[in-house]
Amino acid sequence: MPTGSPVAFANTTDRDLFLEVSKTLRDTRFAALQRIRCRVSNGIVELSGDVPSFYSKQIAQEVLLSLDDVQGIENRLHVRCSR
Repeated sequence: MPTGSPVAFANTTDRDLFLEVSKTLRDTRFAALQRIRCRVSNGIVELSGDVPSFYSKQIAQEVLLSLDDVQGIENRLHVRCSR
């Protein structure tokens, strides 16, 4: 399950959006997206963690941009290719 910061949210909308973002990532068929960490502040979603490919990084962003309340995304995901 995606995780976020334990600190308080800026507002109730951010909390609701965090829950929606978490569920959306969890419901994808991509296991790597289910382990992404996320934070929400004033409608901006920050993604962090490692993903196996640039494709996964892009999919995470595109899936979340489809959510109505997402104002923007700070994609700080790192691509870590296994060797």
